[in-house]
Amino acid sequence: MRRVVDLVECIQCSTTNVIALKYVAISPVTCTDPLPGALSVNPDLPRGLLLKDGVLQGIAYDGKEPLIYTITSSNKRSLPFLLRLGGMARWTC
Repeated sequence: MRRVVDLVECIQCSTTNVIALKYVAISPVTCTDPLPGALSVNPDLPRGLLLKDGVLQGIAYDGKEPLIYTITSSNKRSLPFLLRLGGMARWTC
């Protein structure tokens, strides 16, 4: 008899809270999935930010209030990671 084991692992990211000020580069956030799979994020990130090869980086060109973003894997077995991302406009005089 063959036994099927449904593995469940958690996606991990280097931080859970990212301040994304408009027109300021964020510190890169590295996310890893212990099981093979492509990572994606929902809802869509602010314009200028990108999750590619497990790294969230860039410069936010659109300001958004802080939201909870869900990072998931295409393998459908890894538990999602919740990331709080947002910030306020950068004021200049």
